[in-house]
Amino acid sequence: MYRNNFAKRFLKIWRTLFAMVAGFLSGQTKREKFCNTCRNVELLDEFYQHKGHKNRIGECKKCRIKKNKKYTQLFLEKNPEYNKKMNKKHRKRKTELQRIYAKEAREENMS
Repeated sequence: MYRNNFAKRFLKIWRTLFAMVAGFLSGQTKREKFCNTCRNVELLDEFYQHKGHKNRIGECKKCRIKKNKKYTQLFLEKNPEYNKKMNKKHRKRKTELQRIYAKEAREENMS
């Protein structure tokens, strides 16, 4: 049991050091983070924050949105009755929001 725990700690430290060195070599600053998916260095604002952690997740917002879009489409294809139910439930709210946004857009164009 001790050896297994030691191996886990060692791997965690090794990964942290590797990420720090990779960030340093790529010109990353403290306000930037390396995206594990697209391999780009982005500003911290381009990453979502973990709810239960102080760290940000390893994927930038763009990559996360692409990933979630696939799962959302698959879910809606498998559950068409759920989609119909939710559309019917929120129809009034959506039309009200569309009216508000259209009104604001007209006011912006006028001024």
